[in-house]
Amino acid sequence: MEDYTSKAAALLVSKPSASSPELLSKWWSDWITLGDMASNSSPAPPPTSGKDLLKAEAPPPPTHWDGWWKSALTTSASSPTNASSSSPSTPLKVTVWGGGAFGTAMAMCASRNGHNVVMYVRDPIQAASINEKHVNSKYLSQFTLPPNITATTDLETANSGSALFIHALPCQLTPKWLASNKHLIPEDVCICSTAKGLYVETRQLLGDAMLGALERPQPLAFLSGPSFAAEIMKGDPTAVVVASQKLYHATAVQKFLSNQAMRVYVR
Repeated sequence: MEDYTSKAAALLVSKPSASSPELLSKWWSDWITLGDMASNSSPAPPPTSGKDLLKAEAPPPPTHWDGWWKSALTTSASSPTNASSSSPSTPLKVTVWGGGAFGTAMAMCASRNGHNVVMYVRDPIQAASINEKHVNSKYLSQFTLPPNITATTDLETANSGSALFIHALPCQLTPKWLASNKHLIPEDVCICSTAKGLYVETRQLLGDAMLGALERPQPLAFLSGPSFAAEIMKGDPTAVVVASQKLYHATAVQKFLSNQAMRVYVR
């Protein structure tokens, strides 16, 4: 264990800058490899927080192991480049588009990590039920939602200040909805879609149809795997995969959603 922590500490103080992308890429590869070799299995906080999680120049490490990570921070505390100067435990705002069963389950995952989750729904009665009774009156109403999950019918309010958008709307409605609302969606915030498949109208993969609807580059990630909303809500063990063209977007989504029961692996 001491060997892993000393290696982790050495890595923390040797992280190259974003001006050297090849060295930075190798640094992340070494970090992930070291994490995979560690023996403890508690989820670890990342060395960055806030919207830095989603910036290309400062991608976060994926969730790995708490013991050696905390020891590494302690070991490297005297270093001027010590990563513990950030606040990884600071709650962030996560927005879930859609108040269906799976959107509710994704909101629950993010809330379990301490984040403030806002669900965008169209039905004001449903929003009031979530806010006042802490119950989604339309889906999974047998579960009580924590107080850090709220709802609104106003998309601008839902999106404002969010560090991650979780898209949980039906696949065939997605491109037209994005085209109608792109002016309310910041272009630098990652959209993690739980909808997948082909967009029938244009015979495109959904990711291509989404970018076409937005008419601009947008960070995208896609969550997939054998998962059921009710089981996620109960805290049953679940494993899914998040994929993105950029690894740091996938690892950011992983950090927002992973917990002891919900394991999110990057692809």
